[in-house]
Amino acid sequence: MASVVRPLKRLVGFTKVGLAAGESTRVSFRLHADRTSFTGPDLQRIVEPGEIRVRLGASSEDMTLEGSFRISGQVREIETGRAVLDTPVSVSPVALRAEHQAAAAGAAAPAGGGDR
Repeated sequence: MASVVRPLKRLVGFTKVGLAAGESTRVSFRLHADRTSFTGPDLQRIVEPGEIRVRLGASSEDMTLEGSFRISGQVREIETGRAVLDTPVSVSPVALRAEHQAAAAGAAAPAGGGDR
């Protein structure tokens, strides 16, 4: 049980990705345990052990992916000014499979084709 009441949802990282129709990309976030920290009852920033749920989506009301991880060990106090509070993100294109490439090529072909 947490030592203080905490918000149900909290934004800890984001990026904006523009995709064309049929395009795919891989988005990876590195979430340091310090990003789960909060101000404890003695007014020190701490990380408590427990299960952390993460959600990904277009907005806080439109979540499409969900997962979790567990922080183990004892409560850890973070020295003032030493918390890792950034969330690095990387975006890399994903190669389309052959059937998707064929479908995309067919969609790009001019309409009304045929022999003349």
